[in-house]
Amino acid sequence: MAAEDEDQGGSVRAVVRAIDILKSFDGSNGAMSVAEIQKRVPLSRPTLYRLIDTLISTGMLFAEGEPQRLRLGRTAARLGQIWASQFEVSAVAKPILDELRDATGESCGLFKIQNDRQFCIIESRSRHPLSMSRGVGELMDGFHGASGKAILAWLPLAEASRIATESSPPGSKPIARKELQVVRDAGFALSQSAIYKGATSVAAPVFDMGAHVYGSLAVFGPAARLSDRALTKATELVRAAAEELSAQFGAAGHTP
Repeated sequence: MAAEDEDQGGSVRAVVRAIDILKSFDGSNGAMSVAEIQKRVPLSRPTLYRLIDTLISTGMLFAEGEPQRLRLGRTAARLGQIWASQFEVSAVAKPILDELRDATGESCGLFKIQNDRQFCIIESRSRHPLSMSRGVGELMDGFHGASGKAILAWLPLAEASRIATESSPPGSKPIARKELQVVRDAGFALSQSAIYKGATSVAAPVFDMGAHVYGSLAVFGPAARLSDRALTKATELVRAAAEELSAQFGAAGHTP
């Protein structure tokens, strides 16, 4: 084994570098040349070519064209299919929600958009005697809460406007495009007394492995507790938790 491939810190450097090469295909670039890969994985040309040849021989990469361009191969695709078949949202998300609940002291929920409707699929309820709950199941609030806005803001604006209009309860105004743009610029959504009087909620988007918005992660509780410093802390924590969950969903490194 070459010196540069020897164990370091408990890992084989060549394996780590090979994984770095595979991770450089982040869904935003398609096929890449060796030079383009080298910009993302700064290795010497000989080392890079040697690792690429190994990845090609194992089916992890596929080479095509002249000059040569590389893309993920059939073995990588097969591993992705196996991962998807074994993936259980609740098993991955529940520990993250429980940790977020314990860090904020408030109820937390994972919300998903499906068929233009919003559903709460997992909830981790606050341990406080006075707590808020959205309940698991379909929500009929027309996406007016923070969890809904955090979903719509990362959809194409025309699609978001259509869903907001069609799902808005009778007598209520659909969410305006300008409001969704504010949410997207901020990176999170905030609502106060939008669904329940005296309730405050903050939510951040969750993305899937295709970098599409999957849903949102939200913290919600009484405004008396979620004010000023507590709300700022909750916002930081929910954004970090949403990023962690997106990474678990396979979206790490290329969320919008």
